[in-house]
Amino acid sequence: MERAYSDDGFSVRRAAAQACDFVRDCLIYRQAQDYEAARRLYPARTRTSLALQATAAAILAQTLAPLMPRFASMLARGIGVSTEKWPASVRRLPPGTIFDIRPVLGFYGADNPLLNEPKAYSPSES
Repeated sequence: MERAYSDDGFSVRRAAAQACDFVRDCLIYRQAQDYEAARRLYPARTRTSLALQATAAAILAQTLAPLMPRFASMLARGIGVSTEKWPASVRRLPPGTIFDIRPVLGFYGADNPLLNEPKAYSPSES
């Protein structure tokens, strides 16, 4: 993404393609998770998986800001990150971070089966 946004290699098309690839990889990861079994058998693994997904959302918000400023801003507000500066490194969200991405779901519509699955995890369930 840095190269796609740089002066030397600027390419909106490349930045969009890389963002799409990142989202696709995140969806593949998400679909591979069996949260019902993991909650019972591996609660720590479930927490780690959700932390990774939240971190991916933070990365997406920050790197999409130049392409999709309204969406990136809404996502960033929901998870408590800033899009004002480029991330110098990948930082996971601190444990216990509470975020609300419900406003972002309006971008996708109610018919997306991935968004309608009740897969939320609460640490009190472990």
